[in-house]
Amino acid sequence: MAKTLSLVGNILRIEDSLSSIPDFEFPLNSGLVILDKEAAQVRFVFENREVAINVADISTYDTIAKVKTQLLLWKANAVQVGGKMGEPVEVTITRPADTTAYSANDAISSSTSAPVAIIFDLAIAGLEAGGSGYLVKARLISNKSDITPRIRVHLYKSAPSQVNDNSAFPLLWANRANRIGYIDFPALATAGAGSDATHSLVADLRLPFKLASGETRLWAIIQTLDAFTPSSGQQFFLSLLIDRN
Repeated sequence: MAKTLSLVGNILRIEDSLSSIPDFEFPLNSGLVILDKEAAQVRFVFENREVAINVADISTYDTIAKVKTQLLLWKANAVQVGGKMGEPVEVTITRPADTTAYSANDAISSSTSAPVAIIFDLAIAGLEAGGSGYLVKARLISNKSDITPRIRVHLYKSAPSQVNDNSAFPLLWANRANRIGYIDFPALATAGAGSDATHSLVADLRLPFKLASGETRLWAIIQTLDAFTPSSGQQFFLSLLIDRN
């Protein structure tokens, strides 16, 4: 008799297609078992590894018994492995109303004298104060279509000293404990005729972070790695995707 898999609430169920009584029900730990209906698989995540069992392979009681044994073993020894994706956190920065050319390694900020801090509030992504996780994807879009600089975004767990627009970005020893790391965006690029923006994407990011105690925010400073001439009041949109621990 054919066996089917279903996910009901927090229960993984293995049952006969013609019976209302399940053969086996298994309560899931968050991030441990993934029912992938499109791929017709159940993927078990444990100790930072994944093992997949095809739905077609659970067509006999013998296989189901093995699945039950393995599930219970994995549950007993499982390590929580992320898997809690939150909403993207996003900010938009507007540079000053001038067209002063940037040199390589200059900061891009909101003012040449009193720049506003660039802050990502990770509470939007579901992080609690002092929480941790990984930055797994980053997007950058600007409303100017004819520039191709590479951009670096430096990240901090408490507020660093702001850097004036068009001033050289300084790497400071004083920020060593506060600095999480940076994201390097490939050269900005545009699309076809009629485009009025450029963009860059880092899709294979895996940058770990731990927020400061009592804090839900990250701070950023933007640096251009290449010289370019901006437009007056040019905007930069930054989006980060978070995988929470």
